Formats: sequence, structure tokens, C-alpha cells
Amino acid sequence: MEKVRNKNFVDLTKNVCNFICSRILDLISVVLICFLILVLMGRATEVVARVGGIELDSLKYRGATLYWEAGNPMHNEKLEVFYTVIDSLTDNARKEYSLDENSIKFYYFTDKAWEYFTSDIDVEILAYQAGGEVFLGPESVNSDQIDSNNELAVTLIHEYVHAVQSSHQDYISYYARDVGWQGNEKPEEDENFYKVLSDYSLENPLEDMAETYGYSYLCGNNLEDLSEVRLQYINEFWSVPREEYCRDFH
Repeated sequence: MEKVRNKNFVDLTKNVCNFICSRILDLISVVLICFLILVLMGRATEVVARVGGIELDSLKYRGATLYWEAGNPMHNEKLEVFYTVIDSLTDNARKEYSLDENSIKFYYFTDKAWEYFTSDIDVEILAYQAGGEVFLGPESVNSDQIDSNNELAVTLIHEYVHAVQSSHQDYISYYARDVGWQGNEKPEEDENFYKVLSDYSLENPLEDMAETYGYSYLCGNNLEDLSEVRLQYINEFWSVPREEYCRDFH
């Protein structure tokens, strides 16, 4: 009789163990499936492309796709800046100007590939935009300056704003008119017009908007000297107060 009890106890223990193990395996499966879904939706979805004979790897993050030369990815520190800016443009920009409505492809190139893509451009540039694509040169990403992360963030916002301009031409037209541009000419006597955050803002209306929005993204940049009209347009571009969208990188 004692042997029968022991056998029943052993069988019961085995059944309980099998049940627990089965549930654990089910839980692990669910966790793995959730992880794969997050990967596919988030940062780690890698694909391969080829542009101009250059093999590219890429990742998709929210409304942006980042491409780089195979074997030469963006450094993790710079990648975190990229993710933060993309989050801001998705979550904090007004809907019509956000990445949800304006998906963008970013290309990051090292020296050789950058020379290939800028061979037809007469002036030396750090980055440029064409339609829904933004091209980042090595100096815009790999600078060893103290504020290089801040400069990268400004560049990303700057070039994104150019992309928004290309798809919202009325927007830049209204901006230019309200700020005081006369076509591409600057007014001779208008003190408010010259209240800008960088000299490059006075190049033309497109650069005016891109520079203004880019530099205002950094919390450390004082906007008190900016013209009231430009400040109003900045506030209308973002859907939250500046203290919520601005960032500083170190």
C-alpha cells in the first residue's frame, strides 16, 4: 500500500512539473513573439539596398529609415541622438508636419561615398536634402567638436524642415511673406527681420526657416532676440511647449 502511495505521489509530482514546464515554455514563446514584433516595428529591422554601386544596410525607426554603408554604421552615441530627434519629430511636431505625415529616408555616408554623392555640387557641404531624402556627410556625424551631438541634432531638424518645405510649399511661402522676405531679397529697413539665430538664416527664406527651427530645438539657445513672427512660427510647428520638445545633448 505504501508503494502505491509513493508511486501516486511521484506521478502527481511529474504531472505538476510537466504542467509548470509547459506553461513556462508557453510564456517564453509569447515573450519571443512580442520581442520579434517590437523588433519589426522598432529600431532593429535591418534591410539591404544598393545605391550607386554602394551596398547599404538600414534600419527603420518610426517614420524614418536610416541607411549607411555596409560595415560602417553610425556610432551608438550618434544613433541615440538620431532616435531622440526622430521621437521629437514624431511625438511633438504638429501632425501635418510630423514624421507620421512626412516619412523620410536618411543616408549616412563616409568620405568615399560622400564624394560620390556630392560630386555634382560645387560648394562643400555637410548635409543636404532632396525631396523626401536627407543625406548626411561624415563631418556632420563624426565631428570631434565638443558640441557635435548638438550640431547633429540641429542638422537633422534643419534638413527635415527642408523636406517639409518641399511637400508644403504654401507653408514656406506664408513664412517668407510674414517674416518680411521680398522674394529672395532682404528688406533694407526692418529691424525685426534681422533678429535671427544665425547669419545663415539670412541666406534665403528656405534657410531662414530651417536654421530658425533647427537652432530653437536646443534648449540652451536663447530665443529672446528672435523676431516675434519667427517665434510664432516655431510655436506653431510644434504641438507642445518648448520646454517639452527642446533637447540638449552632451
